[in-house]
Amino acid sequence: MIIQMGAMFKKYFIYSLILFIFTGCSPNGSNISPKKVIQFVMPGSDSTYVEMIKPLIKKFEAQNPDIDVIFQPISGQRLRSKIFVRVASERAPDVCFIDPMDMLIFLEKDVLLELDSLIEKDRDMKKSDFFPFVIESMTWNGNLYGLTDGFTPLVIYYNKTIFDDAGLKYPDGNWDWYDFLEIAKKLTIRADGGTIKQFGGALYDEDVLYFINAWRGSLWNKTKTKCIIDTPEARAGVQFLVDLIIKHKVIPNLTDNDSQSGDRAFKAGRVGMFLGGMWYTPNFKKDKTLKWGICEIPKGKVKVSPIFTHMWSILKQTKHPNESYRLVKFLCSPESQLYLLSFGDSVPSNIKVAQNELSKENPDFPEDRTVYLKSLAYAVSFKKDLHHLVTWGEIDDYVWGENIEKMLLNHKAVADYTREVQKYFNGLIKKYKNHPKVNSRSKCNT
Repeated sequence: MIIQMGAMFKKYFIYSLILFIFTGCSPNGSNISPKKVIQFVMPGSDSTYVEMIKPLIKKFEAQNPDIDVIFQPISGQRLRSKIFVRVASERAPDVCFIDPMDMLIFLEKDVLLELDSLIEKDRDMKKSDFFPFVIESMTWNGNLYGLTDGFTPLVIYYNKTIFDDAGLKYPDGNWDWYDFLEIAKKLTIRADGGTIKQFGGALYDEDVLYFINAWRGSLWNKTKTKCIIDTPEARAGVQFLVDLIIKHKVIPNLTDNDSQSGDRAFKAGRVGMFLGGMWYTPNFKKDKTLKWGICEIPKGKVKVSPIFTHMWSILKQTKHPNESYRLVKFLCSPESQLYLLSFGDSVPSNIKVAQNELSKENPDFPEDRTVYLKSLAYAVSFKKDLHHLVTWGEIDDYVWGENIEKMLLNHKAVADYTREVQKYFNGLIKKYKNHPKVNSRSKCNT
C-alpha cells in the first residue's frame, strides 16, 4: 500500500511539474506566478485625503489581482527629502505624490520616469483626455513626468447667513478686489473695546505672488534672467494685500491666524468671505449648519487664478514600470475621478468628467460648481513663478518666511520688502549661473 501510494505521488509530481512548465499553473488551473509589489508613497498629514485614497487602492488591487500595493502615507514635513533618502539607498518607492513646485529638483536628480512612451501605447487613456494646462504643467522639455486626478483654482467662499444678516447681496463673481474690500468693511464687526469679533474676509495664505500677478507684476522677467519684483505694479499688488490686513483690518493678521486659521474661522462663522481652493469643500460640508456659496475670484488689474494640483509620478528605480503605470492610470481614470468628486475635493482633470459633472445640479453640493469651470479661462500655471536656478524652497523661504512676517506686522515697508527680495534673488542667479552643479537645472528650464 505504501509503495502504491509512493508511485501514485511520483506520477502526480511529474504531471504537476510538466503542467507548471508548460502552463505556469498548478493542477487546479490557478496562477501561481508571484504578485508584483508596488510601493505607493504620499503625504500622510492630510488624514481626510488619505482616507479617500485607501478605498481606491483596494479597488485597484481587486481589479488587478497580479499586483499588491504597499500604501505608505508618510507623516511629517519634507516628504521630498525622505524620498531622496530612499532613492540614494536604492529603496525608492515605485509611485509617489509630488508637489509640482518641486519638479525641477526631481528632474535635476534624474529620478523621474518619462510617461510618454507608456501613455502613447495606452489604448484607453490619452493626453487629450486631460485639460491642456494639466498636461503642460507636468511636461518639461517635451517630456511628461506625471499625471493628476484633479486640481483647483482659487474661489471665494461666502457665508450666506452673514450676508443675509447684513442685508447684502451674495457676490456673483462680476467684481474686483476694491468691491471685495467695500463688502468686507460692511461685514467686519468690532466689539465695544475695538476687538474684531467678525472679519469681513480671510485668506488661505498671504499669497504675495498671487497679488503681484493680479496687479500685472511678476517675480521674473520673461526670460527669467532677472527678478523684477521691485516694480510699481508688483509693489501695488503687495501693498493692497498689506492694506487689507493692516490699514483696513478686514482680514485677520498673523496674530489672529495663530489662534484660528482662515478656513476654521470661516467654518466657525467668524469670517464672511474666504479665499481658498476646492480642497476646503469636504470640511465645510461636514457642518450642516454652515450655509455657504462660492463665486469667482475678484479681479485685480487683471483677473487671474493660480492652479493648485499634485502629480502622481513613477520613479526610475522601479522594477515594475508597467504595473506602476497601471496604478497611476487607475488613480487618474474617470472612475476614480468621479469617486473623488463625490467628496468635492478637487476639479476632475479629465475634461469630459469635469464638464459633465460640474454642470449638473447636485443636491449634495448646493454651491454653483460651474464657477470652477469658468475660472479656467483665467488660470495661471504655477510654472510662471518657478526658476531653473533658484529652487522653489529658496523662493518660498525668502518671499514668505521672516520677510513677509515683518511686513505684515508693520515692521517693514512694502518698498523695502520688494527691493530686498529682488536684490537677493538676482544675487542668487548671478551666484548660481556659473556653478556647474546648480546650473545643471538649466536643462529643465521652462
